[in-house]
Amino acid sequence: MSKVIIPTTMYIELTANLADYILLYSSTELIYTEDSNGDTVYTEAKQAEFNNLNDVIDSILFDRGLTHE
Repeated sequence: MSKVIIPTTMYIELTANLADYILLYSSTELIYTEDSNGDTVYTEAKQAEFNNLNDVIDSILFDRGLTHE
């Protein structure tokens, strides 16, 4: 199978967008909280779930021949 190579920044954006979408539409619990700077961030549990989803998506894309520079 030939590989499709895309720029790293595009690949990171793709995996993050997919993980965010899955997390948003599959969660029944609170996803976001406000940090000490007033920024909206994932809760600690949802950040861990996002990281896991991102890893799974990366593996799926790699297995299908999509990778980054």
